[in-house]
Amino acid sequence: MDDPLQCDLFGDAEDTLKAERFNLAIDGKIYAIDDVRSIRRSSSRKVGGDGICYTIRIGERIIQLYYEDPRWFVEELLSDELVS
Repeated sequence: MDDPLQCDLFGDAEDTLKAERFNLAIDGKIYAIDDVRSIRRSSSRKVGGDGICYTIRIGERIIQLYYEDPRWFVEELLSDELVS
């Protein structure tokens, strides 16, 4: 199993995920979240975490963003062309 990629979510408020209010930071790179497609409880099959899964869109990519209290993580790195 791969290791989850730790990330930070920052914006106006972390209790309500509004696409236009949040950015995602992974390895020092910042990505603007364009859209939240779904929110559900789920497990990551790739990295083994379990928590709330936010299916988000960054540019043309659909990404699974997980919140497992107290951390945020994604399953894979994003390409450099998506950096804001």
